[in-house]
Amino acid sequence: MMARHMGDTSRLIRSAAVRGWRMEFAEVTCPTCFEVFEVAVPPPDELPTEFDYDCEVCCRPMLIVCAGDDVHAKGLAE
Repeated sequence: MMARHMGDTSRLIRSAAVRGWRMEFAEVTCPTCFEVFEVAVPPPDELPTEFDYDCEVCCRPMLIVCAGDDVHAKGLAE
């Protein structure tokens, strides 16, 4: 497992090899309850992208925004 710092909006990204596929994960903060959790980041050829996600703690919906090295969560009203 490898970790590298991704700036202020996403705290950590780590890589894991799964069946020869390198998956990357980024820590995001829920805009509702402010809990931090990890989400899988799509492959670089699918970026930039946004996808719906429910908080793993409070279950509120949000958008995960992935644009290059920037991965963050934002509320649906933002």
